[in-house]
Amino acid sequence: MKDAHLAVRSLGPDPAFLAGDYCSNELIAAVHRHAADVSAVRRTLSPVAVHDLPIADLPAVVAALPAPPDPIAFVQIAGRRREMPPALRDWITAHPTPRSCSTAITLLHIAEQRGVPIDRCAALAAALADWSREETDALLAALPDDAHAALRPDSNALACALAHPDRRDAFRQALDARDALPLSAALPARHALDALAQTTTPSDQRHAGETLATVLRNHGSIFADIVGALNDAARSAVLPRLNDPHIESALDDLAAADPLVAHHLAHALWAGDMSAAIDALADSLLEKTLHLWRLLPDTICSAIPGDGDALLRDIAAPGRPHALARALRGWNTDDPLPLLALHMLVDDDENRRARGAAILAQQPDMAASLLPLLRDDVRVWLETDPRIAVACADIPPPRPSAPVRRRR
Repeated sequence: MKDAHLAVRSLGPDPAFLAGDYCSNELIAAVHRHAADVSAVRRTLSPVAVHDLPIADLPAVVAALPAPPDPIAFVQIAGRRREMPPALRDWITAHPTPRSCSTAITLLHIAEQRGVPIDRCAALAAALADWSREETDALLAALPDDAHAALRPDSNALACALAHPDRRDAFRQALDARDALPLSAALPARHALDALAQTTTPSDQRHAGETLATVLRNHGSIFADIVGALNDAARSAVLPRLNDPHIESALDDLAAADPLVAHHLAHALWAGDMSAAIDALADSLLEKTLHLWRLLPDTICSAIPGDGDALLRDIAAPGRPHALARALRGWNTDDPLPLLALHMLVDDDENRRARGAAILAQQPDMAASLLPLLRDDVRVWLETDPRIAVACADIPPPRPSAPVRRRR
């Protein structure tokens, strides 16, 4: 405690000192003792608090703060920088707003690779969401050399680390297409690939693959081109092969349509985990679900919902399994998606049940026709969807399964 008091008294709120990792409780107490007033304490400790925020929270929190009285010192302390290059000082002087400080601090933190890749890439995308390419390029050029290199890893190095030896030209072409995207997508994708190249454990590699699929989710063709050029180790992390050309071809098509669903589904199928496969499909945008489902081979579509006869016995009203089976056949013989929806409706997870109801509600008249054939709790759940409720308004309610005693 004595050393902290002496440091604060002799140095004052020195940004280089406060930017260090050793800002302890004793140092905070010293600031309280030697600051002129409460406002001075807040000004001094605010960036100290920011530099320990989780990376996922940093962009929004800093952007919401009041404008700092000394933006340069704020960025230096919150960005953990003992020294500030003149170019970054000049950039902050020209852009002193909380939004600008938030973006600069976020980039400095990400360059240190703090936190898991998916959080870093999400923070990077959030920080750059409203920035033009010219603004972002100017900020990147002002960053310290080590931060700039970390945020923009060399494409040739990535190609050597990740691409199949015979596909490096194709890999570089895919990187060129990625770099033509808005920087809020291009830089997180580059960072995700760098994380994939740097990680060594299967778990970390899979997380890096998930990050790449997440940041390129709206750019499926570029994701698919990158995956097609990867070496075997990197491919296994992003979209593992399943030793079945028909299934792999379907997953490649799925990757172009929704990279994140393809990533999760490929890993679920590789592990033989049909529950995880359902989660992967449930994570798709509802309007895409039917399209994605139709990209899959029949063997996978049949395996994911499991035993159809057992499911119908479980979900049907007493004595109605055969009638429910006939109704489903009348829906669409070639479409097993309603069976998947029914499977979700009897799951313990509320989100899955909601997704099952939403899938059936895409054809509300057909869904309404199933209601009298379903057990009570499933029927009541489906009736909470307004589209199905309207469609079933003219359908007589099912007879109760047990006599109801009238009150006298």
